[in-house]
This record gives sequence, structure tokens and C-alpha cells, in this order.
Amino acid sequence: MGESGETVQQTAARELKEETALQISEDSISILQIIHADTGVLRDAIAVAEIRLDDSQDYLPLEGSKKPNGADWELDNFRWVDVKAFREAINRGEIVDGITLSAFLICESAHELMQ
Repeated sequence: MGESGETVQQTAARELKEETALQISEDSISILQIIHADTGVLRDAIAVAEIRLDDSQDYLPLEGSKKPNGADWELDNFRWVDVKAFREAINRGEIVDGITLSAFLICESAHELMQ
């Protein structure tokens, strides 16, 4: 769900910067799939994007749980977790948002196919 005139990659890069203060190049973004939150009345297209961070760059505060400088209010409960911790949070019922769950499943499926 982007702004008028933006490519999907531009939207993903902008959203990542707004949400985390991390700035990445559009080349590091792969669109895995387009989903629709409601295929009935609403047909909003939502891109599931995988963003690869460059190992040579310092992305602090990726380590730890401090909200990145420049990140917006939506990260008031910010914390980085690995895939195992994310799966555990799903199983405990802490992550219940349908779009998040769908995106995670798409990502998991894509990585399963690559192995």
C-alpha cells in the first residue's frame, strides 16, 4: 500500500525508514508476493517484501531493544527478535494480526523452497 507514483520497492524502502530509521537501497528489496487483506469489498494490494541488510553496514540499534533514533511513534514497543522467537510469539498467541501472519508464512515458504 504505497503513495501515488511510488514503485513497490520505493514504498518498502520509505516505510522501513519511517518505521525503523534504517535507510536501504531499493536493490536490497525482493517482492515475494502481493496479498489482499480482504478479497470482498476492499481490494487493497499489500506487497510482502523481503529486505536484505548489507553485512558491511552498521545497523545499530539492531542489537538490543532500544528504539532507533529517528523512528516514529509506532515503535514505542520496539524489539528485534530472531525467527525462532517470532515463531514462539505466534505459538503463544502474541502475534495475531492476519497480515503479519500471512507475510511470515509467505517468507517461510519462500525460504523453504530455496533450501
